[in-house]
Amino acid sequence: MKKMLVLFLFTFLLSGCLLDAPDNAEDYHRTGRISVEIGAGNDENDNTVFQFYIRQGEEPVDELDVTAEITYKGVRWSEQAEYVSSGLYHVPLTDAKDGLYEVRVSTEIEGQPVTPGKYIGLGQLTDEEMMVLEGESDEVSGGHHH
Repeated sequence: MKKMLVLFLFTFLLSGCLLDAPDNAEDYHRTGRISVEIGAGNDENDNTVFQFYIRQGEEPVDELDVTAEITYKGVRWSEQAEYVSSGLYHVPLTDAKDGLYEVRVSTEIEGQPVTPGKYIGLGQLTDEEMMVLEGESDEVSGGHHH
């Protein structure tokens, strides 16, 4: 009987601690799926840019630290993306050349690393580059996003 009373009191105290936290449910909410659309376009000055539209569920995500890792003909470099508008970031491509680029975006949303990638062809492509581009899905292998 004494063990039952102790067990009851222990359970009662624990449930009281959980009920005391009014925002407790928010700690366990599930966020919407994170999606990153990667593409190429032109900015307001007609310069070539790589663009990234980042959403969580249906909502654009702002105020992120977004880095783009770009590889062109074996040369790899990183650029900090600029915030353009709601959910939209871009990296200007100075001295854009024809060919196949591998673009990988890296950011973090709510503690989750997000690193999707995509091949993007600009201008004239070789037959080999066309085969890579046509055979590749939207994401470069090894990317991780939710």
